[in-house]
Amino acid sequence: MLPTLVNRVAEKIVAMADADYRGVALNVRGARVMLALDGEQSLRVHEITERCGIEPSTLSHLLGRLTRLGYVTRSRPEHDNRAVVVALTPTGRRIVRKCFGKVQGHHDILANALTEREVKTLSKLLVKVFHSF
Repeated sequence: MLPTLVNRVAEKIVAMADADYRGVALNVRGARVMLALDGEQSLRVHEITERCGIEPSTLSHLLGRLTRLGYVTRSRPEHDNRAVVVALTPTGRRIVRKCFGKVQGHHDILANALTEREVKTLSKLLVKVFHSF
């Protein structure tokens, strides 16, 4: 059945990616947060939650870890003491470059078994399924 197949593929991808990110003390979720911050001066925590699909409590623990690693900073804006903004540190920016290289490698492994047209079709279908629920 489709859910089982999708889950099996996802588990393989996550296991491969987790192993690759271990060298920079990250896992898939940590890399996803780092990549979401790339190109941004900072993001509010709720923006990261929306972009990455990570539950707020899980994200809070993850941000604590990324802060201890020196990859991100967390601060409160002067005009809104309730909000928390997160930004990459210079070290975090270097780690993001490494993550991009790993993402490209993961893409290449997945795309290797497919034609370019199949990759585009699969991408469109996955986006469609993702937004369907």
